[in-house]
Amino acid sequence: MKHFLAIALLCGAGSTEVSAPPTDLIEREQFVHVLADVQLIEARVKHEVMVEQRTESPAKGYYEEMYTERKITAERYKVTYQWYVEHPEELKEVYEAAVVELGRRKEKGE
Repeated sequence: MKHFLAIALLCGAGSTEVSAPPTDLIEREQFVHVLADVQLIEARVKHEVMVEQRTESPAKGYYEEMYTERKITAERYKVTYQWYVEHPEELKEVYEAAVVELGRRKEKGE
């Protein structure tokens, strides 16, 4: 009986309870827009390298411009993204919302 209780306690300690995100993360709705921007930046960079055959990519500048427009820092983006990577269900939901956002932008011609 003692062994069963110890195993039950260990199993409970390893449960995957979702904790609230730290307060310094980018707000979820804003992060959806950031992820949509990131997808567009990556597509642009890939196009420039593959189609236009550029040898130098201005990706860093594109990211810096996006950080400025969204009023965030690269560090805050990295910390936020890392939190979502560690919480895959939340990451999936945010990426799905980013895809919807990209569709909305396409419809509006943005």
